[in-house]
Amino acid sequence: MMNSASLRSFFYNGQILEGLPVYTQLQGAGMVDIPAAYYNTVSANPPKLSLGESERLTSQSKVVVLRNSGDKDQTFTVYHYPALTMANINEDLSFSPNGFAPSTDFATMEVNGKSAELDAEGKGGIEVTVPAGGTAELNVRITAPAEAPNLSQYGGYLYAESDTQTVSVPYGGFKGDYQAVRALGDVVFSENGQNTVRQFPAFYDALTDRVYFEGENVKEGEQMPDFSFQTFDVVDDLSTLQLFDAPAVWANFAHQAQNVMFEAVDANGKAHTIAEYPFVGRTGSNTYTFGSTSRPWDSFVWDGTLEDGSEAPAGQYTLRLRVLKALGNPDNANHWETYTSPAFRVMRDASGN
Repeated sequence: MMNSASLRSFFYNGQILEGLPVYTQLQGAGMVDIPAAYYNTVSANPPKLSLGESERLTSQSKVVVLRNSGDKDQTFTVYHYPALTMANINEDLSFSPNGFAPSTDFATMEVNGKSAELDAEGKGGIEVTVPAGGTAELNVRITAPAEAPNLSQYGGYLYAESDTQTVSVPYGGFKGDYQAVRALGDVVFSENGQNTVRQFPAFYDALTDRVYFEGENVKEGEQMPDFSFQTFDVVDDLSTLQLFDAPAVWANFAHQAQNVMFEAVDANGKAHTIAEYPFVGRTGSNTYTFGSTSRPWDSFVWDGTLEDGSEAPAGQYTLRLRVLKALGNPDNANHWETYTSPAFRVMRDASGN
């Protein structure tokens, strides 16, 4: 079904843009064509090509085997059918929350040592015959688009076309270093039509309703935050609200993360693992509108216990969030992003100890 799927053009601003197919990352192999899947006698293995990032290898070589299960030889013209490239990376190396911009800068392909590109008149490619009951091997070399912006996602199709059937193999890749994309993003606060960008992650004291945005520390003359891990009743004119006196880190994930480590670091520099979260998804938005109940951040709250379940003793601490980027190597320090909160005190009795 993947090999025989039909491709769709790009739908943009209410119009269909003819020419290159929509992003491979969006439509995959295409729309299932049941009759074609039934009548096709030739299939391709593997059915897709995952190229990964091009930071070190701008070209990737793959082998695709065409297998003919029919009783007649099939002669194909094999060529490259590129799709639109997804190009919309912000200056801060985060993906745009407004979506991707289509780019016609695409990869190039060679098959069996020859160019598989079609010219402006649709001519080109190479001829390959797959014998009845036999196979034909295609040595495919795909080079990332030289003109496309760095950190863009490219893709397309290895296309084999005969008089009676077509065989399509989708491919996708990432130009540049995938781990250069930011995982932890900032948040836009919107009020009365005015937007203010706040540095995230942020440190939050629920009892005092005080937020320390990233890079913000306790001001001179201001008391260091302290937490007792007790529940208090906060009374206003309308109601009584119960609040848990505990520190929290707010984090917006501008891109998905492979692993997130939430830690408490004591005054001696020893890190205590509070929780570990594998495969954290991207936050749906980076904008908070005042008065909205929807908040574009995850809240990591420390309840005052250590990894063995014991209570953290009184003293000075910081909270730390360590994020391993998507497809990152945990042994590579450059594949981690780290946030450390302002220092605070843990209090265990009325005397402040």
